Amino acid sequence: MKDIAATGRLVGGRDLLARGSLARALLGWGLLPWALITLAGAVLPGSPVLLRHSPWEVWPLTPAIGVPLILACMLYARGARWLEAAPSLGRQAAFFGGIAALALAWQSPIGSMAPHSFALDAVTQMLVRTVAPALLVMAEPTATLMRGLGGPRKAAAPPVIARLLRAAAAVLSHPLPGTALYVGTAYLWAWPAARDAALLDPLVRTAMQGSFLLSGLAFFRGLFDLRPEPAGPTIGTRLMMIWGAELGNILLGYYLTYTSVPLYAAYAAHGLLWGVTPLGNQMYGGQTLWLCDTAMIGVAAMVVIFRWARDEDRLRGPRPSPLTDRAAYLARQRASNRRVALGVLGFAGMIAGVMGMSVILYEVTYHDAVAHAPTVSLNQIP
Repeated sequence: MKDIAATGRLVGGRDLLARGSLARALLGWGLLPWALITLAGAVLPGSPVLLRHSPWEVWPLTPAIGVPLILACMLYARGARWLEAAPSLGRQAAFFGGIAALALAWQSPIGSMAPHSFALDAVTQMLVRTVAPALLVMAEPTATLMRGLGGPRKAAAPPVIARLLRAAAAVLSHPLPGTALYVGTAYLWAWPAARDAALLDPLVRTAMQGSFLLSGLAFFRGLFDLRPEPAGPTIGTRLMMIWGAELGNILLGYYLTYTSVPLYAAYAAHGLLWGVTPLGNQMYGGQTLWLCDTAMIGVAAMVVIFRWARDEDRLRGPRPSPLTDRAAYLARQRASNRRVALGVLGFAGMIAGVMGMSVILYEVTYHDAVAHAPTVSLNQIP
């Protein structure tokens, strides 16, 4: 028995070292070149090697953004090394994938081209608001990052601050405020005056990106809450969160795609890419918000349904024998199937309702948009 226990500890130690080695390898090979380029960009901001005249060749390597992302990866890799139960390879991949999504949105040519193209700006919004928060929440990196701060000992925040942070996270990630915040930020920054201000003022754009990230973290924290009922949301509540987010995206994307009035003037003031017209630029951006972001939320829905089915199987236990509680088992199965069927029918009805609401919204706001079409001159661009 002692030999078996020693062998188990040895295998567990090797597994821990392997996971830590994987995290360090991902960190070293993936982030070292980026760190060197970021440093060179900070030392030589006017270097012709780093800056080009074409926007798709510009890498906006900003130390204020790049350094915190790199530090987060370093802390996570250090914490994965010192944790007794290292995060699984899937969670490690989710964390580094979330950081990569933020880097792609903020530190790549996509970010430099975003002020010239609503479609690419919608891609950055999808990365910051949906992809990165979903991956970071699935990674559950808090314990790993705290261990990375403390090394062999776990770091702890002051009790008052920790309680305030937990209370704020619990309120914001509640299904109703979390979904309202997630959808509301998209509509707020789709308002022409707010979007043009974000394109013309770097501070306003920073506020926009920060609100996208925080609202996404709050939404997916509530959606992916692993606690079973009643501590966590029911499967019906989670599906309603998904439907609310999907409906919000569909409604907004539908309106932006099919409206015949250009709403955003700042993209044209910056200079549109690829020779598209202002109305075409708006149409492509609306389609990106409608299709791509909605598809990402659909992937999150599949994750929720998979986890729910896994938990149902675990809680249900082995199938009963025909001579015991088969009737009760079949009754539970029918009730579960009925809830899923009603959910699917409700989702289809909501989609039909959204299409009707989109037409009504278009007819109501068309004349107002014509009367108050935005105008921005090149002199307003800093």
